[in-house]
Amino acid sequence: MASRRSKRPPSSPKRPATGLDPATGSLRVHLLDVGLLKYGDCVLVEFGKTRVLIDGGHTGDDRGTTGHDSIPAQLESILGHKAPFNVELLIVSHAHEDHIGCLPALVKDKTLTATSALVVDPGLGWGRASGEAPPDAGADDRVRLVVAGLREEMVRDERDGRSLEEFLSDAVTLESKYKEMLKTLAANGTKIVRYIGPADPKLRALAKSFAAIGLTVLGPSQEQLLRCTDKLAKGLTDAVQAATDLLQTDAELEASEMYRRLAAGESDAVDGQRLGNIVNLQSIAMQFKFQGRKLLFAGDMQFAKPGVSDPKIEKGVGDLKTAIAKEAPYDFVKLSHHGSDNAFDEDLLKDLGATKRFGICAGEQSTKHPNAKVLDLLASHHPALQWVRTDRNRLSDVVFSKTGVRMTTEKGEVNDARPNSADEAPAPVPQTLLPPVAAQPRASATATEARAGAGYVEVVAKIPHQRTRVRISVEVEPGDGPAPSVSVAPREDAPAGDLRIGGGRKLPRLLAVTGREALTNNIGGNEAATVLTALRQSGLSVMDDLPPGVPVLDAAAAVHERLQRETGIEGVLIVGGLDVVPSLRLDALSPDLRRQVAGNDDPDDFVVWSDEIYASTDGDTVADLPVSRVPDGRSWQFFFKALGAPNRLRGGGRCGVRNVRREFADRIFRDLPGQSSLFTSRPSTHDQKNPDLVLDGDLVYLMLHGDDRDASRFWGEETDGGREAVGMGNLPEASGPVVFTGCCWGALSADPPALRALNGEPIAPRAPEKSLALGFLDRGAVGFIGCTGAHYSPTDSPFDYYGGPMHKAFWSKYLAGMAPARALLEAKRDYTAGMPHDHQSAISKAIEMKILRQYTCLGLGF
Repeated sequence: MASRRSKRPPSSPKRPATGLDPATGSLRVHLLDVGLLKYGDCVLVEFGKTRVLIDGGHTGDDRGTTGHDSIPAQLESILGHKAPFNVELLIVSHAHEDHIGCLPALVKDKTLTATSALVVDPGLGWGRASGEAPPDAGADDRVRLVVAGLREEMVRDERDGRSLEEFLSDAVTLESKYKEMLKTLAANGTKIVRYIGPADPKLRALAKSFAAIGLTVLGPSQEQLLRCTDKLAKGLTDAVQAATDLLQTDAELEASEMYRRLAAGESDAVDGQRLGNIVNLQSIAMQFKFQGRKLLFAGDMQFAKPGVSDPKIEKGVGDLKTAIAKEAPYDFVKLSHHGSDNAFDEDLLKDLGATKRFGICAGEQSTKHPNAKVLDLLASHHPALQWVRTDRNRLSDVVFSKTGVRMTTEKGEVNDARPNSADEAPAPVPQTLLPPVAAQPRASATATEARAGAGYVEVVAKIPHQRTRVRISVEVEPGDGPAPSVSVAPREDAPAGDLRIGGGRKLPRLLAVTGREALTNNIGGNEAATVLTALRQSGLSVMDDLPPGVPVLDAAAAVHERLQRETGIEGVLIVGGLDVVPSLRLDALSPDLRRQVAGNDDPDDFVVWSDEIYASTDGDTVADLPVSRVPDGRSWQFFFKALGAPNRLRGGGRCGVRNVRREFADRIFRDLPGQSSLFTSRPSTHDQKNPDLVLDGDLVYLMLHGDDRDASRFWGEETDGGREAVGMGNLPEASGPVVFTGCCWGALSADPPALRALNGEPIAPRAPEKSLALGFLDRGAVGFIGCTGAHYSPTDSPFDYYGGPMHKAFWSKYLAGMAPARALLEAKRDYTAGMPHDHQSAISKAIEMKILRQYTCLGLGF
């Protein structure tokens, strides 16, 4: 989602260099910058001269990263002196890596000391209340890594700023590091209370010793803690079994791949429940009272949606909410679970009464926390509500004095309600998926069996996932003789089959641009020759001499020269993937506009892939001619189908799916001919046994969330279990001619997005079976229209801004009889004439420039 508001609250004053308030005995809450990694909590509260540190960010936050100070550096700035730092009370809210974080390292090297500590009990946090051995004791090291990762919040390497290998390594060593930290603290004289429930006499004694700051632990109850521990123990045991079973099917699996499979739902390892939810529900919820002010902190407690199927645990969470409501209102509340929608909702806001000020802790690369719905909720009550968020504001202070309250930030603005995810996909949750609807099997390997008497001979061949074609021959002699001989040799004569460009229909005079050598590397020599011959026989002008690895500006210059020499060219057809004909990494913003929006984040930093440079007759980056690209997917079978698409209507009318909160799509869909209704992402999900959800219309419209790393799925909002709304199984046997999407990275035919490619990440073409865009082309679509970056949708009526006018203009042009590539070009011209649409702010202009430049056409397009 990308909901931008035309009027934004004024920028807050910047925090002083030291972050200190001159008033003596004042109350200061510091939400520390927890760096790049998503999630993460670290809060220092100064009650006059009494300092309380709650949680410690991530592993590694003691060192800092580019643009983000380490936690010790921030403590030095806040407290005004170098390490060591002593706090009167250290609190560890619960046993997750993004809360324990760098505390073990700080304690070990004596950067941090504490007079007292209130901590989660490790036996409870790791599901072993009675001290029994861990369920993965003696298991394969890979199993131990995977199980440790499943106990944490689910991550993917591309969303967490570190590799899965690093994440799993941090997770598997967390328990031992945490226990060692407790031993070190105790040896240094820290009075440690392990939280086992609010009635514990040791806890009461601790609260009494901190009566001056009004420490009160509200929960969870001992029963809730123990029931969570039991569920966690069972879940971990199940996870061990699931990981072990994976190794039995493939003994060579790496831990990271095992984690991906289990975390993505290929197993019911945790009985349909996320282990991370269970650990979150052990979070210590506490309040403080100081100088007439009241503060609330609750770790990652999931107040809105506990996420476990246990009535007593759910009742315990309800009782805790009741206790919090009795103490409301508060002068400050740190939203639990990094502002997730399973932690905060309208009901909890009502429970908090007249509470006005909130804080959210999260790392810069957090995408779903804070949740867009939570930010919308806060914004809907602005200016009554005020908030800071470390993912955008970094180190943030809330300073209470006799004269009032001041909220200051290191970066950005107070009350920033922008979501981080644009129309991005939510992270996957573990589940067992039903068989997809209308799945089309694709041959990806060959299995050979030969009956020999009563037995079988089974041949298994593992082929490197590279540009390799092989011929496998098997000779089997029945009887008890020697084992059959198997030879694997390079395959040089794959049949090219019959190829008629566009199914033989008459095409406009097009310039087809490709590189023979690079195309040969991708699909084979005979196949590439067949493509080039077919292009020429169809009447196209063919330019096939781009060398492998040619820089995009050199390739574009050669095309411009050809366009100047040839007259009557009506469009440009790019033949091959980004590794055959490079795409332009385009900065969608002018230098002046980029300066105006400095500090406003975009998932792509407004840098997108664009092919328009090849269709410009005057040599700039704006197309004068329609342009379309047929990616090869490194598959000649797919390539032939995409090039041979006949552009025939099938009488299927319209069909489509939209997100629940994308109401603007209804108006656009109503103008498309046909009788079908537009599905919404609630309740529609990809695995419903609903034949109407197969996307077999002539006109397909998808307004869903996309993901820059997973092209095989589009997500919606509020689907059951977070399942995707559309997957590969929803593709029809034969597609209609055109698909238009408003999904982030929906038309990205290769990895990575343009921004990451700027950092040197190599280009990797996507395979047809792993891309919805290529999947539609494989089944006959001539135009897949979509974005190469994150998309932005209008959310306020009349929806005449951001992506809305582009969607409307394209369908209008296409229904007027234009081919998809021409319709997109003319839609862009209409869109340009109307810019800026409705919203006039600099960030709105930047968003619309990005939408204009990133929309592209895949497929034959003419």
